[in-house]
Amino acid sequence: MHLVDPIGFADGLWMLWNHEEVNVNILRHGDQSIHAEIQLLENKETPWVQSVSFTHDLRNYKQAASVWRALKPPDAVHQSFQQSLSEWFKGNAKYTKPAQHTIPWNIIFSFTIWEIWKLRIAFCFGKTVSSTDRVVANILQKAAEFFATSEAPGGIIRDYQGNFILGFQRILGITTSTVAELWAIREGLLLAKSRNILNIIMESNSQLDLLLNCFDEKHNLIVLLDNRRCILDHSSAQELRHTFGEGGTSVLIN
Repeated sequence: MHLVDPIGFADGLWMLWNHEEVNVNILRHGDQSIHAEIQLLENKETPWVQSVSFTHDLRNYKQAASVWRALKPPDAVHQSFQQSLSEWFKGNAKYTKPAQHTIPWNIIFSFTIWEIWKLRIAFCFGKTVSSTDRVVANILQKAAEFFATSEAPGGIIRDYQGNFILGFQRILGITTSTVAELWAIREGLLLAKSRNILNIIMESNSQLDLLLNCFDEKHNLIVLLDNRRCILDHSSAQELRHTFGEGGTSVLIN
């Protein structure tokens, strides 16, 4: 094993090998790469040079490059793909203008890095690697879900298999988390109704107990609570579920 401390990246850059199968001679390494001469023990063929680097794994190897091409990075960040790894990260992570489907490019970029890294790990361990089309679809779905629930109170609508359909938000200004969640419940149910979406299971990470059990006329949110209960009564929601986490409100189509 050979380990390099890549400045700014946790846990280091690792190169592992089986001493019973190969001889490895480390030629040189830098902050972001390891270059080694490798020879199989079962035969004495001429050794070859193998390089391990974040730059190669995240943007230059065949499937990584095809994923980036399919995502069509904005023209403003094209040049960054020829820059150093740190400059590439900085340039794309700071570019917040919309790319595909109005999702900011920096969000798509972040999820792409994660999906490509998982692809590389799967390949290294001999697991089945998803097609480029499937990887791109996963990236856009996760980026859309994150964007729909990160900027303002809102939520997402999924089908019965958990696939993303659409997201929603509402800008409320300064308010409490309780009010934000009640607005998200309202927007999700009304949106589902406007799209003629039936057989709904609504999931929320908070406020369901308040919504279902608080009927105190002196409660400061009683107007909001009564309004949401009225919407629920006239919706096709079949079940309400409490879910743990920070995902906000989710409307599932059964």
